[in-house]
Amino acid sequence: MKYCALLAAGLTLAGCSEAINDDRALDDEGAVVDELPSDDPSLWSSAEEAAGSYRVIFNDGSEGVIHLSADGISTAIIDDEEFVTAFTVPSPGTLCYGNLEGGNDLRPQCWVNSPRRQDGTWTRTGESGASAVVSPID
Repeated sequence: MKYCALLAAGLTLAGCSEAINDDRALDDEGAVVDELPSDDPSLWSSAEEAAGSYRVIFNDGSEGVIHLSADGISTAIIDDEEFVTAFTVPSPGTLCYGNLEGGNDLRPQCWVNSPRRQDGTWTRTGESGASAVVSPID
């Protein structure tokens, strides 16, 4: 009988404990971390979430590789021209670049990311209406 009472109490406590949902994880010490970084580029809200290397194919046929660092620096080689600039994420899914230095110096510009597709790619659309298909480089 004691065994049944202990089992019932244990199951009751287990049912009342807070479950960790898919948006939360444990850090190295076992403490709950608020959220995992989003892998959906339309939801990125910081340079840390956007950080990574990406292949980009623009609608005009030009293509290249962009590296976004967690400290907000972007380096890119597009059609053999190198660009370096700072970037910010002013709203979810929007990345804004400062004056692009190198190549053909370009004015500041913002791009909005679409949600990630099943194949892992997404589209980014610039203020001018230009767009590009983006895929992560592992």
